[in-house]
Amino acid sequence: MDSDAAAYCARSGAADRIAINAFVRGVKALGLWSNMVCWPLRSSQNAGTGTTAYSLGGLGTYNGTLTNGPTWGADGVNFNATTARIAVTAAFTQPLTIMAAANFKTLTNGGQIIDGSADRITLFNGSDSAKLSFFAGAGRNSSNNYTAGVNIFGAAYANGANTVVYLNGTANTAGNGGANNIGPEIRIGNNVANSFGDKNLDVAFVAIFTNQTYNDAVRTLYKSTLGTGLGLP
Repeated sequence: MDSDAAAYCARSGAADRIAINAFVRGVKALGLWSNMVCWPLRSSQNAGTGTTAYSLGGLGTYNGTLTNGPTWGADGVNFNATTARIAVTAAFTQPLTIMAAANFKTLTNGGQIIDGSADRITLFNGSDSAKLSFFAGAGRNSSNNYTAGVNIFGAAYANGANTVVYLNGTANTAGNGGANNIGPEIRIGNNVANSFGDKNLDVAFVAIFTNQTYNDAVRTLYKSTLGTGLGLP
């Protein structure tokens, strides 16, 4: 077993050692380990209980704290209230890529996967119009429609004025996302300030890659390792 995968399993108590090992080895084979941090959020791939969401990746240790009652589940953490979130103390500067696997079980209230702080935010947002969006500063891109109850793999690459949103590996219209940082607190789940949030949102995985453009090989790797059984497109 890879030593970093073994250390993560020992630290977090994650039981799905085979999938974690395969994912870590795959990320290293892609040459992305040193500039990645991720949060596997299926209960078997993290603590699965308690209020700590352990991070995985060579970029550093950025454990998160479950706040205001999100709950662990087999398909990810469920954010069951508009203020439910995982708070991570961290700050990153563009260029970067954010990836996430999630399920918006309904689309009535919107649902947020990840954001930064104040108005310097980067997030995926499900809304009444059922779109995946990217926000950074004043910029916004809306991408393909998606269907409630279907697992998605979303990604956004941001490098100053260059912003591209991806949904299940397909690139959508580029736009100006603004040259902003993320942090000092990253929120996985819901933005407390704006109270976006769907009471039926499951997030299985979030990853941040610094100095890295979108790489669909990561989506393929995730689907065959940590994402097995989610039915991702």
